[in-house]
Amino acid sequence: MKALRFKLEIPFWCSFTDFGSLNVKLTYPFPPPTTLFGLILNAMEFPALHTLSKEDAKVVEEKYISLFNQLNFSIIMDNNGEKIEDFSNIHKGNRESEGIEDELKGKLKEFLDTKCNNLNQEEINKILKEIKNELDKNKLKKFLKIVTDVNLNKYDAEKLKNILTKCIDDKCIYKLDENKMAKISEAISELLTSKLKLRRFHRYLQNNDCSEGDTAIFKKINGIIREYDWEESLDIITKFWAENYNGIKGFNLNKSWINTQIHRQKIINPIFVVYINLETNELSLIKDIYNALKNPKRPLYLGESDDVVNILELELIELNKINDKKSDINSVLPGIYENSELVKIPVKLKYDINHPNDHYKICSIPKGNINKSIESFSYNGENIVFL
Repeated sequence: MKALRFKLEIPFWCSFTDFGSLNVKLTYPFPPPTTLFGLILNAMEFPALHTLSKEDAKVVEEKYISLFNQLNFSIIMDNNGEKIEDFSNIHKGNRESEGIEDELKGKLKEFLDTKCNNLNQEEINKILKEIKNELDKNKLKKFLKIVTDVNLNKYDAEKLKNILTKCIDDKCIYKLDENKMAKISEAISELLTSKLKLRRFHRYLQNNDCSEGDTAIFKKINGIIREYDWEESLDIITKFWAENYNGIKGFNLNKSWINTQIHRQKIINPIFVVYINLETNELSLIKDIYNALKNPKRPLYLGESDDVVNILELELIELNKINDKKSDINSVLPGIYENSELVKIPVKLKYDINHPNDHYKICSIPKGNINKSIESFSYNGENIVFL
């Protein structure tokens, strides 16, 4: 059986924390399969999901899930390294205003959704032209994204994008059916409330200093509100901020920064040996991974983005199954065995919703003979099993 074998040498430190951890970040003693998969994706210059649009990310997610589920990993702790506790105090930007602004947005949407739903096609087209300068380039994409997120299937969303783009760029009025009118009206309401909810907009209403960019868009939106007699929304804004500038909410709102402490475990100078094989006999994928790790497209790290890693002894090998069962296993084992350290690790990608109960697996790190003979593979004296 063809397999890939390589050694991971950490020249400084590394940390493998669960993706859901916040201020306390405990590390797994070795890189889980999900971490190793991240190393491979980085070497192959595949995009990180958070850098993609919502639509593109869903497509790429499926690709990554399919790729990951084809791979089997075996991990040997060649050198455990030294585990240390690291503490750091950090300043985090105040997020209180975001929560309060979203509260205001809810109040405004109640009012503006109704008003926008009563717009006719001519009024819709006029508003789109009014905010045309705010919808150029990336902002147009953002507005169209709002439209596509309003419960439209992919086909209808694409059609509506094309209509809206022409509506804005060509300055034409298109005949829209009631369903599309409703979606565009809802998107307009969403765009308006996303600006009206801002604390900066209230400052603009009070004639306080605003940036040149803010002033331009706020002036445009304020003009739309007044032209269509929606001043009640301005009263909602004024009353809301009058209430929220005082008391405990006002105190929290005006804090610029908050202090917090991060507790992170790190492992100093560990070394791991990794074996990878495929569920199928598709050798091209193993060769692609081999070439990527040999000549990575990006600087490689393991775990955190500043945890540098060296890949040594990279080779494509023929892995043989041992005829006799063995009890002296070198690699991490799935399940519970004697003379072992137990650890629960992630073995599925976090966005793999098709396996909700299989995301974690209890494994054993052998500290000696496990007192039970099991099937294994052997290479150069290393007896291994795949997770």
